[in-house]
Amino acid sequence: MYLSRITLATLFAYHSVHANHCKTTPSDVNWPSYDDWQALNASIGGALIRTAPAASACYPGNPFGSPIPCNVTETGWTTTDFHADLPESVDFPLFANYTCVPPKQVGYKNGSTCSIGAFPTYVVNSTEGYDIAKAMGWAAQRNIRIVVKGTGHEYNGR
Repeated sequence: MYLSRITLATLFAYHSVHANHCKTTPSDVNWPSYDDWQALNASIGGALIRTAPAASACYPGNPFGSPIPCNVTETGWTTTDFHADLPESVDFPLFANYTCVPPKQVGYKNGSTCSIGAFPTYVVNSTEGYDIAKAMGWAAQRNIRIVVKGTGHEYNGR
């Protein structure tokens, strides 16, 4: 009986320590290396995309190398189709904490900079179940947050 209580207490202690552990972010030392991401990409048929927020082109030096010209981004920014066509984008920049918004758009503040912020650093752009399962397992093993983007929406419009 005494041993059971120790084992149970140890399990609860283990759970409580790990329940508060945050997901791995690009600024963490254990974030996967470039080679790790390339290996994942090869294992899922090249479906991995390193993201570049579209509005990056509207900032000096295009810090993330967005291939979309600023004028195209500014024109399409308020349309659902523009964001739906970009795997890394969200329909409402509020849900990305306004981290990279074109000047003169809602959420932009004078002197703002463009950062990845709440946008994903990498996206798996695939509809193949095997590739999605492989990528999700890979991310789960490395404690990386998984966000699913689909064509529907939930109550808050995300």
